[in-house]
Amino acid sequence: MTASFTTVPAVAVSGTNATESLASSAEGKAILDAAPEVFHDRVTNLDAVGNGVAFSTDDGDVTTVPTTSDLPVVIGAGTTSPIEVALPFPETTEDASITSDDSVIFDHGNGASTVPVVKLDGSVQITTVIESPEAPTEYQYVLTLPAGGSLQQLDDGGIFILDQNGDRQGVIAPPWAKDANGKEIATSYLVEGNVVTQTVAHTQAEGLAYPVIADPWLGQALIASAYWSYDPRGFILNITPTGAGRRFAGVEPAAAGWNDLIAMFPTQARQGRMGPSMREQYYCHVYANFFEPNQYNLETWRPYSPANAFGQLNPVVRCNPT
Repeated sequence: MTASFTTVPAVAVSGTNATESLASSAEGKAILDAAPEVFHDRVTNLDAVGNGVAFSTDDGDVTTVPTTSDLPVVIGAGTTSPIEVALPFPETTEDASITSDDSVIFDHGNGASTVPVVKLDGSVQITTVIESPEAPTEYQYVLTLPAGGSLQQLDDGGIFILDQNGDRQGVIAPPWAKDANGKEIATSYLVEGNVVTQTVAHTQAEGLAYPVIADPWLGQALIASAYWSYDPRGFILNITPTGAGRRFAGVEPAAAGWNDLIAMFPTQARQGRMGPSMREQYYCHVYANFFEPNQYNLETWRPYSPANAFGQLNPVVRCNPT
């Protein structure tokens, strides 16, 4: 599937629900009740395109969200390696309604809705609102992969989108689902070729309160930014993960993120600043990223300690061993 969007810059979007913001809509209220973090770093006031809405990041990457079910969400539109994903149930889905703050809501006509939430880093949380026990338990997403590309499922449930050389072009964060009270609901991904199916076991959970919220969160990167600062004791590498990247917690994404950092700072790596202690500090942050909700801070003067050892992985030391 190849997306076809005609950009119309800086034009206000209007839709069938244009007098109502996402937060005021039934779907938005459901998201805020169950998982208010979905609204963090959400983009509002997108630009209009011929058949959807679009957002350009500070780096110039473009994310497009369609308003018709026959077109995909596209991350990195116009680049050589865009991520395209078709939304579920296109055969029963009506054209989207658009809120006053330019969010898109698809009613699938089966007790479920999709709200693609665009983030400031260009990633998209394709948020599913499951309204009742009659709604489906399986949600299928068809991705358009680079020629020769593939999907690699990781031990933590997340997915890497790879090109023909095995290089990572994008990520899908590990799955999650919550009921209206914030209770976690069992969910998982099944990868078959270029198709990702999310199963949400909402009909099997006891004491569940509807609506249930779930999503695949798609993005291009694990790390949003990184920079060095100086301390009299040595150097500090300050890392901000992407929202989707922060959801990963396994060995494989930790190793992938560290390799990204080495590629970002080859000179410092050659100078010895990014040795085993720094690597283990980074791994520790990925394993337990709730210690630092804003940045991971790696400090060159810290002694070596394995990432999963209590000397690092505890709320006092916070991944900076003494």
